[in-house]
Amino acid sequence: GQGLLAWEREMPHESHGNFVENALIKNSVENLTRVVKNQHKHVTKELDMISSVIQDLKKGKTTRAVASTELSRLVGRMQVLKRKLEDIDQEEETQMEHMDARLRLLKENQEHVDDTRCAIKENKRLDRYLADHLARQGMLETASMIIKEEKLENFVDLDVYKEAAPILAALLEGDCSPALKWCQANKTKLKKAKSNLEFLLRLQSFVELVRKEALQEAVQYARKHLGPSCKENFVTVKKYMAILAFQRDTDVQPYKGLFETDRREELAQQFKKEMCLMNSVSSQSLLMITLQAGLTCLKTTRCVEDPEPESGCPVCHPILSQIAHDLPIAHHMHSTLVCSMSGAIMNEHNPPMALPNGNVYSTQALMDMAGSNMGQVTCPKSGETYEFSDLRKVYIS
Repeated sequence: GQGLLAWEREMPHESHGNFVENALIKNSVENLTRVVKNQHKHVTKELDMISSVIQDLKKGKTTRAVASTELSRLVGRMQVLKRKLEDIDQEEETQMEHMDARLRLLKENQEHVDDTRCAIKENKRLDRYLADHLARQGMLETASMIIKEEKLENFVDLDVYKEAAPILAALLEGDCSPALKWCQANKTKLKKAKSNLEFLLRLQSFVELVRKEALQEAVQYARKHLGPSCKENFVTVKKYMAILAFQRDTDVQPYKGLFETDRREELAQQFKKEMCLMNSVSSQSLLMITLQAGLTCLKTTRCVEDPEPESGCPVCHPILSQIAHDLPIAHHMHSTLVCSMSGAIMNEHNPPMALPNGNVYSTQALMDMAGSNMGQVTCPKSGETYEFSDLRKVYIS
C-alpha cells in the first residue's frame, strides 16, 4: 500500500544503476532503425518503378498520349511518396526527441544532487516505473493517465504495449490470426533470433479448428502450414495430428492437454517475450526488477522461517513476500537487529531489552509503551504484562 510506495520513494539514487535503464536507449535505437528502414524501403521501391517506366518511355515505342498518361501517373505516385516521406520524417523527428530526452535522463542519473532534488528524481522514476508496469499488465488507460499527468511521453514505450494488447486479447480467445500477422511483419528478426513462435501459433490454430470440429479445414490448414515444418518437427506435428482422431472431449493424454485453454495463456506469455525481444524492451518491468533487487538485499532466513508482517520488513509484507518467495537470501557479513514492535534498528543508541518471557524489543519502544501505560509493558506476541523494572538489558557479543 502507501507504506510500500513510501519505502520505494525513500530509496537513495545511488541504489539505481543506469544498467537498469539500458532498455530506454535500446528501444529508441530500435524504433529509429525501423523508421529509417521503412523510409529506405519506400524510396527504393518507388524509384525502381519510376526508373523502369522512364526507361520504357526512352525506347520510344509508345504513343505521345500513352507517354503523357504514364508521366502523369508517375507524378501522382511521386506526390504520394512525398506525403509518405513527410510522415516518416515526422516520426523520425519524434524518435530523435525521445532518444535525446532519454540520454539527458541517463546523464542526470549520474549527477549527485541534494536530498530535495534526489527525492524529486526518485518520485519521477517511480511514476515512470509504475506507468510501464501498468501498461505491461494491460491497464493502458491508467498508464496513459500517469504518463500524461507526469509528462512521461518520452520515457514510456506505450505504443509497444498498445500494439500488443489486442493481439494478446485475441490469443486468450483462441484467435491466432493477429499474432501470425505480427510474425509476418517481423519475420526477419524472428528468424535471426531462431524463434519458433510462428510454428507454435500454427499448431494452436490447428487445435482451434479441431476444437470447432472443422476437421476438413484443419487438415487443409495442416497441409499448407505445418507440412513445410514437418521434417524439422516431425514428432511434434505427429502428436498434434492425432487429435483429429481423439477430438476435444477426449480424456486420453497427452491429447487432452493439447485442448486445455491454459495453452492459450502459455502462448500469450511466449508472444509477450518475443514482442519484448523484437522491440528491445526488458522482459520484466523495471518496477519488478527494482523490487526484486531490493528484496534480495533485505531477505534473511528469519523472513523465511518466521516472517513478521507487522514488523515493517518489506520482505515480510503479505504482498511483497509473494515476490520474494523464490528470491535468494542475501549474504550479510554483519547482522542487524530490528525491533519487531517499532521497526527501529537496535544498536548502542537504542539497545535491546528482554522481557521475562524471553522476547526482545528495543529500549525506546518499551520506554514509550511504559510511559503511556503507568510503567507497565505488554508483550505484543504473548500478551503478557510486566513492570518495566522487570526488564533486563541484552548485550550482544
